[in-house]
Amino acid sequence: MNDTEIQNPLDQIKRSDTLLRQFLQKKKYSTSIKSNVFFVNPAFTLYQAPLHKPIIYPTQLDKFFDELNGRTSILNDDHYRLAEDLVKAHKTVSPYTRLPPYDYQQLKKGTCCMLCHSFSISYDGNILVCHSCGCVETVEEAILRAVKEFQLLFPNIKITTNLIFEWCQVIESRKQIRRILK
Repeated sequence: MNDTEIQNPLDQIKRSDTLLRQFLQKKKYSTSIKSNVFFVNPAFTLYQAPLHKPIIYPTQLDKFFDELNGRTSILNDDHYRLAEDLVKAHKTVSPYTRLPPYDYQQLKKGTCCMLCHSFSISYDGNILVCHSCGCVETVEEAILRAVKEFQLLFPNIKITTNLIFEWCQVIESRKQIRRILK
């Protein structure tokens, strides 16, 4: 309704199905797969829903799980080996995240403009003014933004007044930074 385009879940499941089949073939498992798309939000409605597609709607969940739990099955060594292989293959860190190495000392410090990212900022009491684009931002907003940036770059370093004072550079009052951090 809000014109936000989303990926087709049937396309997503097709891709996931293919990847899982390739994984099973590579590990030499002969297990069949039946894929379904589950919509779990009870307020969800899909207009013009396609018939005969592997879609489980919120009103069908209880029946689906009752049928699934009603099936008898015996787990064998292959099932346990598959579970171990799936756990081993799980990646907690994305292999596509490639950040260049950096440390605190080599980074340029200072508050940058929230719009144009220029470091050409002046401090005027409770506001910061960008000389490049004229953007005006309150000191509190700028400090909180700087803290978020610092936490993203250095998640293991404890935030202190002195550290943020050094990081922001433009703001002249440690007392103001301390008050905002509290």
